[in-house]
Amino acid sequence: MSKENVTGFFASLTDGGEAGLSNDPTPVEVIGQAQQRGFEFSEGELLSVMKEMIWTAQSLPMGWGWKFARNHGLVRKTS
Repeated sequence: MSKENVTGFFASLTDGGEAGLSNDPTPVEVIGQAQQRGFEFSEGELLSVMKEMIWTAQSLPMGWGWKFARNHGLVRKTS
């Protein structure tokens, strides 16, 4: 059920995906913003869904998604 909450949170982001988050949010910030919108999930669930989204070539939230993925080892950092 919580995986659905992560995807639901991402789907609710109508402002280009930023949701009022900085360009480099922490997992706590992302989860807190999601909770304000009524979505509950853990950091592990957030990372799991993002990893799945990357593997299935889906778009990540604009602004912070890719940097967040790189910072949490979901994709390789480039120089």
